[in-house]
Amino acid sequence: MLFFLGAARGVAAGGRTCCSKFLKSLGGRKHMKRTAHAINTMNTPIKTADSTSLIIAGRPSWRMRSIVVLLGLLVVCSLQPGCSGRTESNQSPLDAEARQKGEEYWYGNALTKCGGAYYAKDASLDWIYQFNDISIEMSTSKPTEASRLNGVEWSGFARLHSKTSRLRAKNLKWDEWKNGSVYPGLTVQLTKVKGRWLFSGEEKPNPALKRVDCSEVD
Repeated sequence: MLFFLGAARGVAAGGRTCCSKFLKSLGGRKHMKRTAHAINTMNTPIKTADSTSLIIAGRPSWRMRSIVVLLGLLVVCSLQPGCSGRTESNQSPLDAEARQKGEEYWYGNALTKCGGAYYAKDASLDWIYQFNDISIEMSTSKPTEASRLNGVEWSGFARLHSKTSRLRAKNLKWDEWKNGSVYPGLTVQLTKVKGRWLFSGEEKPNPALKRVDCSEVD
């Protein structure tokens, strides 16, 4: 019985440990064969009263232990999401909120999707950039004691990545494709201070790249 409780605790605490792996750890193939044999012989009648007394009053045989462990694991594992092979996300609500703000900054203020690609414009140079297969990488900076006293709840960065990109200066032809981003520094600092989100120190998002009209990229 103590062995079963240990098995249950192991499955419940492991989260991602599946029952088949645990059964192997109990004694490998030999133990699993014994367990299967025990199940096949569960209904075999015990003829003698002495044998019955031995099982009830004496130390349980390996067959009984195998049956108890197997049935216990089936019950425990059926209640545990870890045996499904899925990984639970450990993202905190504040991290999720930060990601949402980062996506709003890039997708809502800097980028325009036209077809299957994203475009943005540097208005100061009249250059248009095209980005393919983009993603946003979030990173967290642990607040210091002083920053916490100043009301900082979350601090980090939202960095825009692009698998390939190119640019077009004014109304000239598009340049050749480059790996990564041809526009440097696609990073915004995100900070939540006393319930308010700041974007590189500003309350309103103000990226260097601006959204474009899709008619400008034809």
